Amino acid sequence: MNTPIHDFVTRYKDLRPARFHMPGHKGRGPLGCEALDLTEIPGADSLYEAAGIIAQSEANASRLFGCPSFYSTEGSSQCIKAMLLLAMQSCHSERSEESDSSAAHRTATKDGGRGFLTAFGMTKSKGFRVLAARNVHKAFLSAAALLDLEVLWLPGSEGSYLSAELTPETLAAALEESGAQAVYLTCPDYLGFLPDLKPLAEACHAHGALLLVDNAHGAYLRFLSPSRHPMDLGADLCCDSAHKTLPVLTGGAYLHIKASEDEPACRDGSQPSAPSDEASGDKPACRDGSQPSAPSEEASGDGRDGFLASLGMTERGSRAVRDGSQPSAPSDEASGDGGDGFLASLGMTEQGSRAVRDGSQPSAPSDEASGDGGDGFLASLGMTEQGSRAVRDALALFGSTSPSYLILQSLDLANPYMEALPEKLAAFLPRAEALKARLRAEGWNVVGDEPLKLTISCHSEPGEESVSRTAGTLGGAGPSAPLCSARDDRSELPHLPAPPAPMTALAAALEREGIFCEFADPDYIVFMLSPEHTEAELARLETALQKALSCRDGTLPSAVCPALPRTDAARPRPKPERFCSIREAMLSPAVTIPAAESLGRVLARPGVSCPPAVPILMPGERIDEAAAEALARSGIRTVAVLP
Repeated sequence: MNTPIHDFVTRYKDLRPARFHMPGHKGRGPLGCEALDLTEIPGADSLYEAAGIIAQSEANASRLFGCPSFYSTEGSSQCIKAMLLLAMQSCHSERSEESDSSAAHRTATKDGGRGFLTAFGMTKSKGFRVLAARNVHKAFLSAAALLDLEVLWLPGSEGSYLSAELTPETLAAALEESGAQAVYLTCPDYLGFLPDLKPLAEACHAHGALLLVDNAHGAYLRFLSPSRHPMDLGADLCCDSAHKTLPVLTGGAYLHIKASEDEPACRDGSQPSAPSDEASGDKPACRDGSQPSAPSEEASGDGRDGFLASLGMTERGSRAVRDGSQPSAPSDEASGDGGDGFLASLGMTEQGSRAVRDGSQPSAPSDEASGDGGDGFLASLGMTEQGSRAVRDALALFGSTSPSYLILQSLDLANPYMEALPEKLAAFLPRAEALKARLRAEGWNVVGDEPLKLTISCHSEPGEESVSRTAGTLGGAGPSAPLCSARDDRSELPHLPAPPAPMTALAAALEREGIFCEFADPDYIVFMLSPEHTEAELARLETALQKALSCRDGTLPSAVCPALPRTDAARPRPKPERFCSIREAMLSPAVTIPAAESLGRVLARPGVSCPPAVPILMPGERIDEAAAEALARSGIRTVAVLP
């Protein structure tokens, strides 16, 4: 697979040019990478107006992910905001089509300046409602504030604020009651729990709602066999932080958009494998070598093929994508009335969707390509300027006009890496699972089901068989004792605060061994694994954890051991009263006060750093006793509240 962005930058560097353009380092500097750091010079393309090398590289990524994929150099935070905006625009587009345009115009002239919003269905009675689990990243709250979203929180589990359990039945009931137009989920969550998205997506679509997924920690899930990526399980919009699980520089991310109904399942139940460079116009082969089964006659049913269908993608359009037939050139009507669905509303024709899915190589853009309605590279994908602009404008609204070309090259070079990723994962995952099994046998409570995440809980969670099976390995503590429990005598541990936080203490001990985890709080410690880890690194982690467990026998000096005292189950998450909207809280002036003095006040800012950037309490909610205890337990000493 080619790497057009990296190749262009390398050629430019090799020219040894006189750089009378930004950046100010002029290709020289102490980091050593300055020569590869460019700006939008001629030929370098422009991220939010891409029609050249960036668009070509994004097409490579789109073929790998099996859906239209767009780059971000500002992480999933940028993509989260953009996909919420796109979902909101989709909802408002549907409503405006249902209303009589002349009546809307008459209303717009009479309602004292509110007519523009009214014309697009943005009235109080028809606001855009999003159902979300409470374990959202704080970027979601920023989007809610900026877009004035009406957020309705889904009921969840009573455990960690970092995780949320949700059943299809609970979701369906919430959709029925709320009438929400979209559902927003974090999958996988920070602790590595992977909910079954497919029935959740079915519940969303049965109620006419879009499914948006923050898949920041799961870009690699596409390359498992079978795929566990949200876009293959029914999501309509999804973001991936490439830098979290792929060899990409920090800030590299993807925004994915559903192109049509899910690809037909293979005969063994798996998803079709990712296309290779040699892919022809045929559908990618299944992992058992068979061809995907043909879609049923009912597949497109009412013309609502996922996100595209939410804007009216026709049965003909979705059928052409699925069965491999050659679509005819888009008619004037297709671009005028939104009838070809979200891609059509974005200016992407059936030809474009097909090009993404079958792996065909688009032609290079010509010098004359203007991108205005399908010329050059965009036309070779069947995507018009209208289509590119809708997605790119959404990203640009929340992004810098100076995207990093170092990050863009990193995303570009990740494409050939992802081609080989299925084989890398197949070789590494058995090693990762063996490590987890050994740690469980040694007494650690390993939780979560994400393949590339190792999460250890210091609790003995009720109902977990693995807990009761292994709890007895810790010196007769009994099956109900926490698995990380050790002696409670703190007389030999003067270097630790009293009482210690079990997993943060463990993290500090590991740091003294030169091992740094992804995240630790009083209840959990999280390690992110990768096929790039060496056997020596995995062995080093295992040895350090064994040393931590041996502290209970007093065989090691306290200076290298954490205190791992007996702890209760994870505290119930707060269920505070809502005082005002997220927007009202986050855009209002705020005062910072000690958290210990915040009881009864209304939170104005999320107040959580990254990692994990998951709020304990939402802006606009009143701090009650349970919330104050949760803030203190998480080490939050000050909070920003409304005056």
